Amino acid sequence: MALTRRQFIVGASALTLAPTKIFAQPKSKTMRVVFFSDTHVALNRNVNECAKMLGEIVELKPDLVINGGDVTDYGWRGEYTNYRAITQGLPFKIHHVPGNHDVRWSPFGPQIYKEFVDQPFSVFEREGVWFVLLDSTVPLSHWGHYEAVQLDWLSEKLASIGPLAPVVVCTHHWVGRDSLMVDNEMTLRALFRNSNVVLWLNGHGHQDIEWKTDGIPSLMNKGLYQLSYSVLDFDLEHESMIVKRRSAENPQTKTIVSQSLKPRSAVVLPDFVGPFDTESFTHVRLDRGNWTPSADWKLPSLISGTHTLQYRLKELGTEIEFPMFEQRTNSALVPLADRTLPGGVMSHLRAEDDGLFVSQMDGSVMKLDRRTLRTLWHSKTEGYCHSTPLVTEKLVIVGSADGHLYGFGRRNGVQVWRKKLGFPVYSSATLAGSRLFLAGAGAFYCLNVETGETIWKTPMPESNTAFAQSVACTDGERFYAGCWDSAMVALDVETGAVVWRELCQPKTFAFSPAISSPCLHQDSVFVAANGNGLFRFECSTGRKHWEIESPGEKYGHSSPAVTREGHIVVGCLGDKGQVRCVDLAGKELWMVETGATIYDSSPFVDGSHAFIGSVDGTLSMIHTASGKLVDQYRVGTGHLLSTPVAKDGVVYACGLDGRMVALRYA
Repeated sequence: MALTRRQFIVGASALTLAPTKIFAQPKSKTMRVVFFSDTHVALNRNVNECAKMLGEIVELKPDLVINGGDVTDYGWRGEYTNYRAITQGLPFKIHHVPGNHDVRWSPFGPQIYKEFVDQPFSVFEREGVWFVLLDSTVPLSHWGHYEAVQLDWLSEKLASIGPLAPVVVCTHHWVGRDSLMVDNEMTLRALFRNSNVVLWLNGHGHQDIEWKTDGIPSLMNKGLYQLSYSVLDFDLEHESMIVKRRSAENPQTKTIVSQSLKPRSAVVLPDFVGPFDTESFTHVRLDRGNWTPSADWKLPSLISGTHTLQYRLKELGTEIEFPMFEQRTNSALVPLADRTLPGGVMSHLRAEDDGLFVSQMDGSVMKLDRRTLRTLWHSKTEGYCHSTPLVTEKLVIVGSADGHLYGFGRRNGVQVWRKKLGFPVYSSATLAGSRLFLAGAGAFYCLNVETGETIWKTPMPESNTAFAQSVACTDGERFYAGCWDSAMVALDVETGAVVWRELCQPKTFAFSPAISSPCLHQDSVFVAANGNGLFRFECSTGRKHWEIESPGEKYGHSSPAVTREGHIVVGCLGDKGQVRCVDLAGKELWMVETGATIYDSSPFVDGSHAFIGSVDGTLSMIHTASGKLVDQYRVGTGHLLSTPVAKDGVVYACGLDGRMVALRYA
C-alpha cells in the first residue's frame, strides 16, 4: 500500500508565491460584510427574533450580507413568505446558500428556494474580494455532498479568479472539523489549494466557534434567531480583515479573527514514501475516524475496499487526503467489477436477468451489464433522480425532479412516454397488472403503464406535508404508501378509493412513515416511522397488529425487509449502525452493530444474507438467521444512502460519489 511522492504531490499542490500588493487601486478603503446563518424561519417561530436582528444589522450599514443556509425550517412556501416579509425593504441585498432544512422536508423546497431567495451556488466579486457560495445540500437528506456538476463549475471559476485575489468561501455543512458532514469535503478543499482563501464561513452546527481549515480561519455562528451573527471588516488599503461576533452573551461584538488578505507562502512538500513515513505530519486519520498524533499512529487491520488517509502537515496545518486500496484474501465479499457513474446515487438499485438498473442525482438513468458494470444504455432526465427505477416487462419507469414520470424502453433506453405531473417526483412507483401507482405531492396517481395516461387520481388531505418520497408496494388488490403527514395509506387498485388510512406517530410530521418504504408479508404490511416505531398493519383493514420501539438506536429511515425465515429485518438510526430482526409477533430475535451510521439505506435480503449500506461508505453483509456480521466492504468515500441489490451471488452498491462496486459472495 505504499504511496509514491508523485501521488502525494498531485493531492497537495503548493500555493504560488505572490506579489506583495493584491489591490492595485481599491475603489474603497474599507468594506463591511455581515454573515449570519440558520434563520430557520417557520410559520409561527423565529420570525420576530430574526426581524429584530436584521434591524440591528441595518444599523451596521453593511456593504454585503450573507445567509449561510437553513433559511427556513421545513422549506414550505408559507415559511418563505414569512422570510420575504422580514427581508423586503432592507437597504442591502442578502446573498444565500441553501441548508438541509430548505430541501429536507418538502418536494418543492429546492424550487421554492430559487423562487424566493437565490440560486443554490454562485460566485461574485466586491472591492477585489471574491465570494464563493456553495450548495452542500442533498435533497431530502440531512447529510452534505457537492455534486460533480458544481465542482466542475467551481474549478473553472477558481481558474479565472487566479491565485492572488482573496477568496471568502461560504457553505452550509461545515468543512474542516473533526466530524464529517460532507462526504467529499476533501475534494472541495483540494480545489481551493491554489487559491488565496482567507476565510471559511459555515452553518448547520448552531455553535459560536472557530477553527482552522487548511490553516485558514473558519467560523460558525449560532442561528440568527439565537441572536448571533459575525461582522467582517475589510481594510482594503492595508490588505487585512477583522471578524467580530455578536452573540447573546456578547451583544457588543467580540473580535474572533484577525487575518491578512495576502496570499500565503508556498507550502514546502516533504519527501513522502508511504503511510508509515509520518515525520512531516502532526496527525493522521484513517477514513472518518479520529485524528491520531503521527508518533502514535499504526495502520490498523482494515476491512476490504477503498480507504483514505488524511495527514496534517506541520506547516500551516494543511490536511492532505489520498486513497489507498486494501483487499484481504479471506474476504467473503470479493470484488468482481467497479466503476464511477456520472452522478451520485440515492435510490434503490434494481437487478434483473438482463442487467442492473440505476437512477442518479445528475438525472441519468442507466442499464449496466451485471458482470462488468459496462454501460448498456444511458438516458437522461432534466432533473435529479431520487426516484427508484421500476422495471417492468417492457419499460423502466422512474420519476425526476423535473416534474415528470418517465417510461424508458427496457431493452434500449429510448423514451417511450413522459408524463407531466407538475411536482418533483421523488417517490417510486409500483405495478399491479397494467396499473401503475405513484404517491406524489398532494395526490395518489394510477396510470396506464403502457402510455402513462391517468386512470384515476385520489387527493391527499391538504397540508404542507401532503407528499410521499419512498417506494410504494402492492398485493394486487391494494396499493400501499407512507406519507409525510404521518399516514400509512391503502388504496383500492381499481377505483383509487382509500381503503384505510392510519396515522403512525402524529405528534410531529417528522416522525412519519415517509422515508421508510413499506413491505408486505402474508396478510400484513410493515413500515418504520421516524419516531422510533416499527408497525405491522393488517392489509385488508389497516388494523394495527402491533407497534414496537427499538430499545437501542431508533427505527426511522431504513425500510423493513422480509427474510427467508419469515422475519422482519430493518436498520436503525445511530452511530453504532444497529440492524434488528423481529418475528411476526414483534419479538426481537437479534441485533447486530455494523459500527457505522445507517441512514436511508435499507436491508436487501438475498437467500440467507442481508446487505445494507452506511453513511461512511461501508457495505455490511449479515446472516439473517443468526444476525452474525459476516463481512464488510468499503465502497468508497461517498455517503452510502442508497439501498444495495443482490442477484445470483453478486451484490451491487453505489454511493453519492458515484462509485459502484459488484462483489461476489459465498
